[in-house]
Amino acid sequence: MHILAISADFPIRVLAVIGAAALGGLLLAGGIQIISALIFQQKIPHWPLWIVRVLGAIACAWVTALILFNVGGGGQGLLPGDGPGEGTGLTASSKDDSTAPKTTDPGQASKPDLGQIAQSRKLEIEILGDAHLKRRLKTESPDPEKRYRIAGQKELLTQDQVRKLILARRGQEPPLELLVLVLAKDSPDRRGPFVASLERWAADLEENGKPWLLVSITTTSDFDLLD
Repeated sequence: MHILAISADFPIRVLAVIGAAALGGLLLAGGIQIISALIFQQKIPHWPLWIVRVLGAIACAWVTALILFNVGGGGQGLLPGDGPGEGTGLTASSKDDSTAPKTTDPGQASKPDLGQIAQSRKLEIEILGDAHLKRRLKTESPDPEKRYRIAGQKELLTQDQVRKLILARRGQEPPLELLVLVLAKDSPDRRGPFVASLERWAADLEENGKPWLLVSITTTSDFDLLD
């Protein structure tokens, strides 16, 4: 139950409302009289003028009361509210950070641990550079397409052969899950066709609408000649 509480400056506010009413009525009536005299060259009769004064007084008093009195709200008003309020909402600065939900990067949350994939489910493909091919094959014009090889093996492969190998490994047991592309200092540019096209092709492989092959790129200082 609320009890009407009157603040110390309540009489001053009431007087301000009364003064605003009187001033508003006079100013509005006076303004209309001036406009009528300048435009129409006539005086306004007394009874319409009194109506304008009363309406002006009421309007000014109402606006002043809304500004000076906070009806039903918190703080000191004509009718007191519930102080600062009884709502349960919190401002951004007052929220308890300990209860706020913790968000994580979706990419980090779903990123698999490549180190947990068994070696039997991995395929490492070394992509050789021109300098390495020339040293190994002892020729100045090696076949530029045959620059791929399975890590630890001597046979050189083309990219088409690597793709067929990847698809074949998918159907074996255990199935292939991770493709590791190994680059050395003189390997082709990662953004070039020898690396980027194979990387994109492998990453886009899908089964039942879902990618089935993870692709990782790693670097090494140099490759063994494996003569």
